[in-house]
Amino acid sequence: MKPIKLDSPFSFLPLALITFSLLFFIGITGCKNLIINPSENTLRAYSEKDFRENANLRAAPNAVVAVNLEDLNSPPNDSIPDTGSIGIDEIYFRYTENVIKNFRMENSQTFSVSLVNVETHESPFYIDWNNVTVSAYIPAGDYKMILHSWRDFTGDSTIISKTVFIEPESYNSNDIFITTGGCPNCNLSYINLDHMHLNNLSFYGANLLSASMSGANINFSNFSTANMNNAYLFMSSLQGASLSHGNLQSIVLRGCDLQNADLGASDLSNADLRFANASGTNFCGSNLTGIIYNGITVNEQTQCFP
Repeated sequence: MKPIKLDSPFSFLPLALITFSLLFFIGITGCKNLIINPSENTLRAYSEKDFRENANLRAAPNAVVAVNLEDLNSPPNDSIPDTGSIGIDEIYFRYTENVIKNFRMENSQTFSVSLVNVETHESPFYIDWNNVTVSAYIPAGDYKMILHSWRDFTGDSTIISKTVFIEPESYNSNDIFITTGGCPNCNLSYINLDHMHLNNLSFYGANLLSASMSGANINFSNFSTANMNNAYLFMSSLQGASLSHGNLQSIVLRGCDLQNADLGASDLSNADLRFANASGTNFCGSNLTGIIYNGITVNEQTQCFP
């Protein structure tokens, strides 16, 4: 066969024929039950703020999502962006293929969760405290998950809202857990939880690399063995919280309330503790190399510092 010269007007004909053949094959074999969305990352965690700032955002089915669900009739909180009306939040997901998913929530909750197809408005499932588990067939498409609080605001500002985590039971799992108990062992790297209510939750073993939690209430929560390298917790309250045995390199705890917190046996190298209140805080066994701590408050109950 005579080779085609590169300067020939037909030099790119073989490539064009191959390209046309591939496009034709895709066209005739395409499946209406498949949505192509290669940019989705199932490992990315989101908070409600992300959806408020980007109306086109669609989380993958197994993504971890943190939602600040207010009590009904509670006063607005401008520091935490809201995706719906007071007491109702809306989070968008994209299912790229037909799937059967199992959803479970704690039976003590005072809110309901439903999933609604954006195009057809059909709802594959609804769960509440009376029906805490459901198995649903979900056709490919874009969906809006609606979280509806049924608890009225009592006037107590300490329980004005709850943080709901939508999380897979395990990586690549078809089982989704909806909980207000935290997110242990979750990948929460780079998540934005600024100003959120995170008291008494478990983040044991979680990956919070470069997470932002400035101004958050994190009292008495458990972050033991968590990766919090480069996390930003400026002016947060962590009274009685446990950050022991963790990776806390270059963590920013500037201005934080660390009273009676446990930071023992952790790597705090290059951490920023300026103007923090470390009264009664435990630092025993921790690596404090390179920390900056001018203006820090300590007392007789502070252990092993500096």
